[in-house]
Amino acid sequence: MKAFIYAVLTTLALVLLVVATASAQAPVHPTDPNAVLIGTFEVSIFVSGGTATTASRTGIRSASTSTEDCQIKATIQVWRTSTGAIDYVIDASSIRYIGSCGSLGLTTNDIFGLLSQAALQSGIQQGFSPCTSDCNAQNAARVYAALCVRHSGSGESTRYEPCDMTSYCYRDYAYCCPNGTGTPQITEIPRTGDGCGSGVPSSCEPTCTTSSKQLK
Repeated sequence: MKAFIYAVLTTLALVLLVVATASAQAPVHPTDPNAVLIGTFEVSIFVSGGTATTASRTGIRSASTSTEDCQIKATIQVWRTSTGAIDYVIDASSIRYIGSCGSLGLTTNDIFGLLSQAALQSGIQQGFSPCTSDCNAQNAARVYAALCVRHSGSGESTRYEPCDMTSYCYRDYAYCCPNGTGTPQITEIPRTGDGCGSGVPSSCEPTCTTSSKQLK
């Protein structure tokens, strides 16, 4: 009998541990507790020196005279908010560098800015964000990221980790699709950038300041 009770209690403890772990790891929207996660996908940007940028259906390519490319990948969460808006969230800890990524000429803020634009572009192409052809009645979207991150490693060992798991910043965009959803026109709406604030370790870098690179 004691062995049976012990087995039951052990099983119950394991179940509770699994539930608690799943709850702790479940993604949440940065500002809307009633938002619903409706999808995730991966985006890629391609950079060489961080000069001119062009958009393509398969990713974002930043071109230069160099023939060595660095591919940067990130996982994007797609949320439907309680007001019906579609928001995107960059998972900072998912960012990975692939290829020749030794010297990019891009800041952490630049990287997150390009990933934000790539996230919205891919979301439009996949049908998450409706896109009209009339640019006089542009749609709007918001892309969130961790407010500040710690950047460690270099090249393919580069990693980003949020300095605070509960602090986020965002970029707002206007967009339209006069040539179809495959090639949306995306414009970042200017706003005051978010710094890391006082009391934050100097190793933390902001992701949403106003000096981000723009796709062309």
